[in-house]
Amino acid sequence: MKHLLVPYPALLLDKKGTFDKTLFLDDPRFFACNLFPKTGDSAVRLIDDPSLPDQKYILEISSDGVSIRAASETALQYGLVTLKQLVNQYKEHLPCLTIEDQPLNRHRAVQICTGQLNVDYRKDWFFTFVQDIAMLKATHLYLYFEMDYPFSCLPHYRRKGQITTEDLRELIRFAQIYKITVVPCINVLGHCGDFLSYQIHNDLKEYDADSQNPLYSFSSSLCIHSQKVRSLVENMINEICDLFPSDIIHVGGDEVDMIGKCPQCKTEFEKLGKNGIYLQYFLFINSILKSRGRKMGLWSDEVLIMEPDSSFWCYRKEQCDPSKRSQDFAFLDQMRDNVIFYDWFYNGESKISQKFFADNNLPFIACASTLSCYVSSCIPAQGFTQHALYSNAEKKGAIGMLTTDWINQTCSHAELHTFSLAAGLALNWCGCGDSFCKNSTLQEFLKAFSFQKFRISDDSLSEYLFYAGDFRSELLSLFPPELRGVTLRKCVFATANPLNFSMLYSHCLSGENIKKYRDCVQHLQKLFSEIDLKNQNKFFFIYKLPLIVHRVLCLRYEKFDRAFQKYDLAAKIQFSDPKQFQKLLSDAADLIRSHKEDNLEALQFAQDCSEIFGLENSPVLRMRETISNIDRLADFILSLRDGHRLLPAIHRIARFLFSRPQTYYWECGSYDWMKENQDFVSFDEDNDPAVAVLQTFASKLDDTSDQN
Repeated sequence: MKHLLVPYPALLLDKKGTFDKTLFLDDPRFFACNLFPKTGDSAVRLIDDPSLPDQKYILEISSDGVSIRAASETALQYGLVTLKQLVNQYKEHLPCLTIEDQPLNRHRAVQICTGQLNVDYRKDWFFTFVQDIAMLKATHLYLYFEMDYPFSCLPHYRRKGQITTEDLRELIRFAQIYKITVVPCINVLGHCGDFLSYQIHNDLKEYDADSQNPLYSFSSSLCIHSQKVRSLVENMINEICDLFPSDIIHVGGDEVDMIGKCPQCKTEFEKLGKNGIYLQYFLFINSILKSRGRKMGLWSDEVLIMEPDSSFWCYRKEQCDPSKRSQDFAFLDQMRDNVIFYDWFYNGESKISQKFFADNNLPFIACASTLSCYVSSCIPAQGFTQHALYSNAEKKGAIGMLTTDWINQTCSHAELHTFSLAAGLALNWCGCGDSFCKNSTLQEFLKAFSFQKFRISDDSLSEYLFYAGDFRSELLSLFPPELRGVTLRKCVFATANPLNFSMLYSHCLSGENIKKYRDCVQHLQKLFSEIDLKNQNKFFFIYKLPLIVHRVLCLRYEKFDRAFQKYDLAAKIQFSDPKQFQKLLSDAADLIRSHKEDNLEALQFAQDCSEIFGLENSPVLRMRETISNIDRLADFILSLRDGHRLLPAIHRIARFLFSRPQTYYWECGSYDWMKENQDFVSFDEDNDPAVAVLQTFASKLDDTSDQN
């Protein structure tokens, strides 16, 4: 494919000759986009043509000039974006051609998460990101706040670094320049754990009256029959509607951990059942939104327990009372004209759920994911998974597509996963072909996107990302499938225990495998060194994440393994050769201490992530303590040299020498109230392996085997 365009046009006819002049734009409607200068040799001719379909544009480049014909301002801008991409590639020597193009789907969206782990707002990144997705012809940008939003009805629920209403007004205005609608995503039922972790909100939660004392229990769900909750939620929704012009307000509704258990809810639960009180509550939410002229966006999973064949949510089926099925559908009927269900599935096609919504005439948007919360690197082949999901959604009449990015934490950020976000937008514009887009293969897309975003004209970046992120790569194949994902990143940034990696991975790095790992890390370094970095902005450093993770972990395992080999030998000769015993322990301590400097790059990386992307700061705290704990480990081993007791087993050292509050990945982070006073600065840890999401890519993944 000669032209590096993304998304690739439906019709492109090359012609003879070139246009060899500098273009400029004299139409004030598009000055704010800054796509072209206001002066030059030849003006782009923009022609309003009401005879064309609303979203279609026709771009003509001849030796005499350049013209774009379209019926709407939006379509004209799409033509300008394509022209800009051609200028990026060919400079002042544009090839003569004709392009006719229009999107297959009218709702082409991506989601950025700010509300989980409380990402601080960084205006320069968000504005750059808006421009990036505008170059991919996106229509919607979803902002997932959860409850981390500056509600005036919750004036004390604030934190430093939180996005402000003025920030949001400015971002909305900026996105409108590029014909992008910003959609707010809040939560009004589940996923309210951070909000409910403050004592002042304790009486707003759902709890199990049979087994919990509400003063001491924890829940992440609001009580749906609390008048206080309903009043608060109504105020929240009205504030959101006052600020956002979006016709959709997404109100969450997914993964409700508890419902119908407290004294306020039990009576209605017994009468209506779990689905009944859930849907009745969202009828209340829907009535508020309908009165404001907005549609309600709702995640689909809690509704899908009504589908008997939905294996994805089968574990919820015991909560569904079949005798109340007609009642539940009656509730759905009352909201169907004003609701959009967001059907999320991240591992391929989701035929059963999409059939459920299509058969019941319920409008839905298909939602894929970047998998950022499951992995330690971008996965370019996720494009095949998105294809599998979206291609069936097209057949079932989905009103649009959304690619979600979740939980920007532990030194991973949406910027690292823009390949997957861009792949979703390309599929949405072009429609799904046999293996990827109708108009391009995944490899062609990756090459075009690498050029348009990074000005990288070869395959170096995608080859690096395939090697770092594809679960079948030579690098990740060294580890069992369940340890190829986020656990690697966690071993560096989610724990301060320097022995965690050795304890989890020693069984697959013994013998020759550590040499293989070292060789793979060196090859990863080589691939990264071949990437052209001269044109990159300050955000590009995030792509170094997998290299930093593997470089640190490889050195950690090698040095610690050599040290503990000496430690093991010392244990064997403790009482037969005391002098050699002491020397072996000293040598082991020196090896361990030499690993301190290997962590400095990772520490700086964590600091940069916090400063540049606004990521939560706990990885910095953990890295500092990791370095301190390396000294602690070395000092502990030295303390054993007097030989007055038997050397403790390594696994006991790993368990008992380092102790921090334990959490799990989804809540792992530092909190503002811990940062207010240096005497109480603290962090938590997640030392357990996180099961990697199964990557059930379409069979066409095999086509990339020679690229990995």
